[in-house]
Amino acid sequence: MRKIGLLTLMIACLTMVFAQKPHQANSSEIYQKIKKLNVLGNVLYLAAHPDDENTRFIAYCANEKLMNTAYLSLTRGDGGQNLIGPEIREELGIIRTQELLAARRTDGGQQFFTRANDFGYSKTPEETLEIWDKDKILSDVVWIIRKFKPDVIVCRFPTDGKGGHGHHTSSALLGQEAFKIAADPTVYPEQLQFVEPWQAKRIVVNTGRWWNDKISADDSGVVAEDIGLYNPELGISYNELAAKSRTMHKSQGFGSTGTRGEQLEFFEHLEGKEAENSLFDDVDFTWKRAEGGEKIEALIQTIIQSYEVAHPEKSITKLVELKKAVLNLKDEFWRVKKKNEIDALIKDCAGLYLEAKTDDYWATNGDSVKVNFELIARNFEGMKLKRIVVHQNNQLEELDLLLKLNHENELKRTYFINDFDESQPYWL
Repeated sequence: MRKIGLLTLMIACLTMVFAQKPHQANSSEIYQKIKKLNVLGNVLYLAAHPDDENTRFIAYCANEKLMNTAYLSLTRGDGGQNLIGPEIREELGIIRTQELLAARRTDGGQQFFTRANDFGYSKTPEETLEIWDKDKILSDVVWIIRKFKPDVIVCRFPTDGKGGHGHHTSSALLGQEAFKIAADPTVYPEQLQFVEPWQAKRIVVNTGRWWNDKISADDSGVVAEDIGLYNPELGISYNELAAKSRTMHKSQGFGSTGTRGEQLEFFEHLEGKEAENSLFDDVDFTWKRAEGGEKIEALIQTIIQSYEVAHPEKSITKLVELKKAVLNLKDEFWRVKKKNEIDALIKDCAGLYLEAKTDDYWATNGDSVKVNFELIARNFEGMKLKRIVVHQNNQLEELDLLLKLNHENELKRTYFINDFDESQPYWL
């Protein structure tokens, strides 16, 4: 029996381990993730508030194009209304932050924020940018671009004010400026200790018919994408998936039943190389963009072709081989990203269930926290738990626990809270 010691269990924050039951991917989702290994592309959607995002577009890019798809919301929606409770301002911002994270778990996207405060309705971008402190928020947008490295940036709103709210217009103006300066190493050079300059291919506006009801793909500088496609592997169209994502914005009453059929979205050129036929013209999504990637692409194609829906665990050995090849890549960005995707796939193929729970809602310096771990490899025999890391305390426990097939393992640990900061940003 081959032993594969590959599991590192990390607790990033003790106050969070009780909050979320881990998702177990089904065989169709695993197959989607394996195909995604052969896609090297990033798209960033940018707007002002939670619920501004086009969930149809995010669902389409994440699940049809299989791109790394993220939404950058400049604010957390503190200044909005609340239809489900009395919480307003910062407390509402916490709720809407969690709603956005739930939406991304549903449609397959990632979520980013800046420091911008949703202070309520603003008539002009000038007012908004003065209150926000434009330079700070611009630096945040540049940081996300340099960190995420989008090939294409899509703004929800136009720069000319037709989107209404001053926050909306400001988001587009900041996106446009950040697009132009993110590749300049003399701008925010302090960031370059952690990220590198990045130039996206283009930035566009996802033009809505509510401010331009006559827009057409025949217009100059406009391309259209049909994002209403049906995904037979997931058994759902992207319109329907987007509706489920949209429904996560409960505090805003944004429940939706979804639609089916063709759904054209229009994109107007803003900066960069203008697209002629497709939003993603001239963007290389293949392994050719990473030195030494051709061999990796061939390995992934073999895994795709040999994948057995009823036995995803049979792909684990080849995934481990693939991981070794990926770790030799010179391109750090794609090396880290694809290594993490492979680790998640191995976990999913093994039916690996990991959960850490505590009864303590909060703790402070001097306290102790009891944590119960549940671990079970339900679909593969040969995995080992090698270590438990409590990230905030830098506590490391080395182990060599063999996870027998479908055998539940329970570990109980007590951790002492020392040298923690007394407070942290409220949204963490």
